[in-house]
Formats: sequence, C-alpha cells, structure tokens
Amino acid sequence: MRVALVTEYYYPHLGGVTEHVANLSRQFQQAGHTTLIVTGTFATAAGPHSGGVKVRRLGTLDSAVWLHVRATAVFAISFALLLAWLFVRRSRHLRWALAVFGLLVVQMVIGEIQYRTYGTVSWYVVLVHVALAASLFAWTVGLVARLWRPLAHPGRT
Repeated sequence: MRVALVTEYYYPHLGGVTEHVANLSRQFQQAGHTTLIVTGTFATAAGPHSGGVKVRRLGTLDSAVWLHVRATAVFAISFALLLAWLFVRRSRHLRWALAVFGLLVVQMVIGEIQYRTYGTVSWYVVLVHVALAASLFAWTVGLVARLWRPLAHPGRT
C-alpha cells in the first residue's frame, strides 16, 4: 500500500508533530508500505531535508528567492536615492545612512554567497546573515526615526 502523510511541519523543523510523522512513516515502511510525506516549503540556506524518507514539498524555494531578491533590490535602489537626496541636502544624517547602506551591502553579499552555495553553506554563514538582517532592520528603524523626528540641538528651542 502507498501512504501519504500530509503535515504542516517536518524536518528540519523540530517538534512533536515532526517526530510523530517520522515515527508513523517508519512504522509504515517496516510493515512494507511505501510512504510519501507532503509538507510545505522550508526555505533555509541549510538545504533540503536530508533524511531517507521521500519528502514532497509544496511550493518551491525558487519563487521565495525570486521575490526576496527583487524586494532587496527595490530597497537598495530606494536607499541609494535616499543617500543621493541626503548628500544634495548636505544632511547631518548622511553618515548614519551610509552605515545602514554598508550593512545592506554586506548582508546582500552574504545572501548571495548563501544562494550560490545552497545546500553546502555552513551554519555560521546563516547565523551571520540573520544577525545582519536583524541589525539592518534596527538601524533602518533608527534612521527613519532620525529623519522623521530629528533630535533637538542643545541650546535651541
């Protein structure tokens, strides 16, 4: 008999549901049945599921990467325009914006390395990429706060 197990979570996600589905699959296989696990796309740079069970993922990583790359490009182009505007206005926020842009470039380079070495990328590269993404978000929020409500200068009312 062929058995399909449909689940929201499966390896590399850890948890009770994952363990239960894996155990069910093993028991069916030991009884001589063929199993197929159907689950959602797990988009990480660590690569696809490495277990021996046949796992069919719904959706593809390519569509998520396509959207992510374009969203990052739109952000980078918009940010370059903001840099030009700050430069023309000789804004005191230009240094802060250049720091954010530097973080963006480094994060984009690491993301490109992840993409080109998909499935073989080391865990620490993923960790650095995620840490840079969080830093980039925080610095961007800080920049927007500075541009929206510039800090008052001492001595000015």
